[in-house]
Amino acid sequence: MKANFNFLYFTEEGEMLYPLEIKGNGAMITLTKGRGFDEWRADETHIIDGKSRREMDEDTLRRLIIAWLDGAEFEG
Repeated sequence: MKANFNFLYFTEEGEMLYPLEIKGNGAMITLTKGRGFDEWRADETHIIDGKSRREMDEDTLRRLIIAWLDGAEFEG
């Protein structure tokens, strides 16, 4: 599985940041903390079905890592 995935975070000022970048291939995966990482991790804004943005992003991250471990393509 090739991985090239960025989490997006919009500040209150409307600035778009990339707080976490994931790149990898079948043998290696690299996570890189970017600008706004701490703010992104602390965001408890509830957006869908009572889940916070942080919870939803954590779910996505888990699914991406599991897909990589299984050698499957990430379905987003």
